[in-house]
Amino acid sequence: MRLRWPGIVRLVLVDPPLCPAGRPYPTPLNEYLELIRRARAGHLSPAEVRVRYPSWTEVESWVEALPTCREEAVTAAYRDFHDGVFLTEWPALSAILLYGSHSDVVTSEDAALLRRTNRRATVRAIDDAGHMIPFERPDLLTKEFC
Repeated sequence: MRLRWPGIVRLVLVDPPLCPAGRPYPTPLNEYLELIRRARAGHLSPAEVRVRYPSWTEVESWVEALPTCREEAVTAAYRDFHDGVFLTEWPALSAILLYGSHSDVVTSEDAALLRRTNRRATVRAIDDAGHMIPFERPDLLTKEFC
């Protein structure tokens, strides 16, 4: 098998975008692009983001970084979520995959599939987190690396 990312020997993945069997990503692309445009225009406040994502403990840095996102890059990455390459290359990777116990991106069923298809990998849930673990449970994510 020829890997898309040759040279990667060890990898840590944190709730990666996973769309197996044609399952669409939970948030439509146009919602991301609209948030970027609103942030760029100065019309997106941390308070609004807190209402939209109440489990996030840190929103200010996300709101500040959002205007720097290139729409073309976000669109290309979003398309890559759905190309199926990750699942075909997953068995060859030596990796640690952390997913949120409440994630709608990497579900518990997905985690079971990932464990079955790559016995060399570690697949572990981060309690009380959804997809955006760095914003929801930075404390638990930090413990994984310390």
